[in-house]
Amino acid sequence: MYWISKFCVVLGLVVPCSSMLSEPATARFPTVVLELEKSWRLDSKVGRFDASGIERGPDGELLVVRDSELAVYAVRFEKDSDVAALVKHARYSVDKRKLDVGVRRFDVEGLAIDAKGVLHACDEHARRILRFSSRGRIESIPMDLSSVESFFSKQDRNASFEGIAIGGGRLFLANERSRGRLIEFDLASMTVRGSFTFRTGATVWPDTHFSGLDWYDGKLFALLREEQAIAEIDPESKKITQLLRYHEIEFDKEFRYRALVPFFGVMEGLLVEGDVFWLLADNNGQALYADPSDSRASLFKCRLRTQD
Repeated sequence: MYWISKFCVVLGLVVPCSSMLSEPATARFPTVVLELEKSWRLDSKVGRFDASGIERGPDGELLVVRDSELAVYAVRFEKDSDVAALVKHARYSVDKRKLDVGVRRFDVEGLAIDAKGVLHACDEHARRILRFSSRGRIESIPMDLSSVESFFSKQDRNASFEGIAIGGGRLFLANERSRGRLIEFDLASMTVRGSFTFRTGATVWPDTHFSGLDWYDGKLFALLREEQAIAEIDPESKKITQLLRYHEIEFDKEFRYRALVPFFGVMEGLLVEGDVFWLLADNNGQALYADPSDSRASLFKCRLRTQD
């Protein structure tokens, strides 16, 4: 990384640093700001926890997943505490020593739940969808990706399925980057219905980067990690209806992580529940600026900023 006065050189591009490190760029869409209601550090007994997906479980529990394990964790809150414990959920814990998971390496990302309460996850490295069935069982859902495989990077398996959402009889996958794309499936047949992308005008990257998805009240929400924003999308027109910004939260001196690249975002999990927006940070083992000894992941509960 080289700094030139008010400009940064990134991947051969010279761009204004202010668009990445201070105020967010002006968007072409109706824009609202999220404000923080509460945050938690996430305690785990498994050591480093690269949090990568969040969903509300069928029993009302808040569930999260990390990329390196075929297991789902429940978030246990304590009253008046800014620390929450992560406890492995017995129903969604897979012992890969006893069960053939189909691949040697996996990278579990987002979580989604269908109308029947069945939990799904996407596996970025193997480019597949996983479905949790009975206790300790997991299956890979057959699907034909030939119509969208042109969007997949042939060099980088870490630029693949980063988010999943289910709603309206459809399943959506987010192809993260290199050629950022949202892929739409018919949920019953798991056939590809189409794919789309968009540009917000607020990123320096040549394509939109997606790091999470969620469905709520007939709308699709896409987490744009590098833009510190959530795009609310009409699933019929495939158009953005508004942008929700959380730039101030992520770069607050209390919550900011020592990211390898300063302007990169760390949010990977998104859950929308009415006027509440849950954000889950994957800090990749990096510590907080405010406390170099603290490298735990973070969970944020946000709401729309009230008008003065």
